[in-house]
Amino acid sequence: MKQFSIVIANDIETRASEIESFLKDNYSDIKIIKKFSYKDTLKEILTRNFDLIILDITMPTYFNKEMFSPESGTMRSLAGINILERMFIEKRYINTILFTGLETFYDKHNLQLTIDDIIIFVKKFSFCKSIIIDNGERTIWQNRLIKYINNINQ
Repeated sequence: MKQFSIVIANDIETRASEIESFLKDNYSDIKIIKKFSYKDTLKEILTRNFDLIILDITMPTYFNKEMFSPESGTMRSLAGINILERMFIEKRYINTILFTGLETFYDKHNLQLTIDDIIIFVKKFSFCKSIIIDNGERTIWQNRLIKYINNINQ
């Protein structure tokens, strides 16, 4: 396997670190960058090249250790979707896996979207390879993540 560069974008630091540890345990030649907000993630992926983005759907606008502090800006329920849209506009077709622990989201008009709505919507982004729902079963998300990385890296 060639060196594989990955961005893990997740506002929950412990979750990002758990994904990072899992990947490092399973792949020896891997470079990982972690981002915790919409703005930081967008800046990173628009300015550098990566093989894969593991992208949370809901993130704060800005990163602040105190997630709900005023400096974090508002929580963006569809931050990951907004990032996919921007990637598409900018022609940054980087393999992406959406990773979420939620199954219900709200758009900017406070309309409820289900994970099924998200799955249908992201089909238009050919670079979005999958959605992994973290339902607390560690081995399920881990097995799915390895499967998708191995498919992407072939």
